[in-house]
Amino acid sequence: MRHLDLYRIDSEGELREVGFEEELEKPGVTVIEWAERAGDLLELYERIEIGFEVLGDDARRITVRDFYQPSVIAGCFGVGAAVPAY
Repeated sequence: MRHLDLYRIDSEGELREVGFEEELEKPGVTVIEWAERAGDLLELYERIEIGFEVLGDDARRITVRDFYQPSVIAGCFGVGAAVPAY
C-alpha cells in the first residue's frame, strides 16, 4: 500500500514530472489525499473515491463512489449494478 498526499501539488504537469502515473501503474493499493488536485489523471483508473464533508460541529457526511466495472461496492451488497448515491 502506498500513500500519496497531493496537498502541495499545483498542476497535473507537476505530478507527471514526479512520476505520478508510473506510481499508479504499480500493483497494490494507492491511497491518495487531495486527489482532486490530480485533475483528469485519475479518470483512466478504476478506483473507489471516499469523500468527507463537514455538515456541522458534530456532523459529517461520508460518500463512497465506485469507478469499477463491475461495481465492487455493489458486489459487497449482493446486487449486480451500482447502488445510487443518496
